[in-house]
Amino acid sequence: MASIKTAISLLFITFILYRIFLAVRSRFYHYLAFRKYGCLPPPSLPQKDPIFGIDLILEFFRTIRDHCRMQTIQANHARYGHTFQSSPFGSRVVSTIAMRNIQAVFATDMESFGIGATRHMSTQPLLGHGIISSDGPRWKRSRGLIQPVFTRRNLESLENFEVHVNRMMERIPRNGETVDLRPLFAKLILDSSSEFIFGESVNSLLSDSPENIKFLECFNYAKSGVGVRFFLGRMRFLYRDKKFWDACKYVNDWTQKRVDRAIEHDERGERGERYVLAYELARQTTDRDALRQELLNVFFAAHDSAAIALTSIMFDLARHPAAWAKLREEVLAQLGMEAPVTFEALKGLTYLRWVVNESAFAVFPLSAFFSASSTPFP
Repeated sequence: MASIKTAISLLFITFILYRIFLAVRSRFYHYLAFRKYGCLPPPSLPQKDPIFGIDLILEFFRTIRDHCRMQTIQANHARYGHTFQSSPFGSRVVSTIAMRNIQAVFATDMESFGIGATRHMSTQPLLGHGIISSDGPRWKRSRGLIQPVFTRRNLESLENFEVHVNRMMERIPRNGETVDLRPLFAKLILDSSSEFIFGESVNSLLSDSPENIKFLECFNYAKSGVGVRFFLGRMRFLYRDKKFWDACKYVNDWTQKRVDRAIEHDERGERGERYVLAYELARQTTDRDALRQELLNVFFAAHDSAAIALTSIMFDLARHPAAWAKLREEVLAQLGMEAPVTFEALKGLTYLRWVVNESAFAVFPLSAFFSASSTPFP
């Protein structure tokens, strides 16, 4: 027993010393990089634990629990500037809201940045290798598979979307009482996007399928687990939640059934009137794993974004009745009550476009990227 305790103690001490060595080496490496590029390090977020950043980790979980994560980040930027650095789990993280830095990441110097191994390993149990969970050659293959099917000709039919809109409208009270539209918009986009991607709606507005309801529950739970794994980074092995792995398995099994159906649909030479992403991808490849992973990647990226944008737009319109009246007047004048809604008709609604541009802000308030090499910010 004593020898076991001694061995564990030695392993623990070795691990601590190793992490300290990595932290010192990293700081020396960055010191040389700063000298090379003739720049200064950004201000540092105060840490009680400069090696492991345990205090930052505890603070992260506290803000998640109290639903004030974004407010905390905003307060840190207000106090420490547009760009500052921190070291959770000993990994150097630079947080920035400076426009030129963001422009460098997304445009002028985008080749120097990528999603990195941490994001890929965090999402891998749920999404595998896909267009939002891969870098480099894998990402190029995914893009080459998906991009051709997202043409305007393939996306201009809105008839299926109208079915789900009508179901949502039936859930809105007609007696003038206040209603929270956010969960309804979330279900609307879930139903329409799942039908577009998988060929079968989860019908959350109807709540008619226990299998689909479980899929949504598992997907949302797995998505939350991905966020925790991403924050833990190299220490993600500490996240030992069996429910997370069970949820990922159920989501992938559910999707695999739709992939098998899509491949059978293509082998029979069937060509339906409605556009389904799974069917279109099955015409390009019969690799079941690749199809499942790409469909989940698209669903992961799409199912929240439009719902949040719609909620933001209605939040603003509810507080500006004059803008609502003007928008309604334009729609009635150009489309009427019975005319079919098409992309061409929507292009002619100038005031609608202005409303969307003014209200539909970025869905994801945070984006994380990794630098492949020492890269100075502007």
